[in-house]
Amino acid sequence: MIGFYQLPLDYLHQFNNKIEAVTLEMIKDAFQRRLHLDKLVIVTVGGKT
Repeated sequence: MIGFYQLPLDYLHQFNNKIEAVTLEMIKDAFQRRLHLDKLVIVTVGGKT
């Protein structure tokens, strides 16, 4: 998969370090930029109960 996605050969060795480098501020920023609460829709599907 590393070759298929053209990832660097040390991808697996660096993976944990990159995950540990993610901060709460980075997560909040990503959510604010990509998640638009005013456009969310809840859909429920199911049969009669």
